[in-house]
Amino acid sequence: MRAVNNFVIVVVVVSLHIRWYHGRIERDVAEKLLKDSGRDSFLVRESVTHPGDYTVAVLGHDNTITSVHVDYNVTFYSF
Repeated sequence: MRAVNNFVIVVVVVSLHIRWYHGRIERDVAEKLLKDSGRDSFLVRESVTHPGDYTVAVLGHDNTITSVHVDYNVTFYSF
């Protein structure tokens, strides 16, 4: 666990069967998964374009998708 800007981010390194973690998938695949899941859904995926980083994507109640890039810098994660 690492504290970042008063938030605690837990990164799951092992491949567990966690519904919200989808591993290394493209953005368009993530968006389709969210839309199929319905409003107020979210997922975490490994960044395809920035290896080692993650993206948290949220499908809001208004059906818009917001993506937050989580950047890894040797000693901490930030967004």
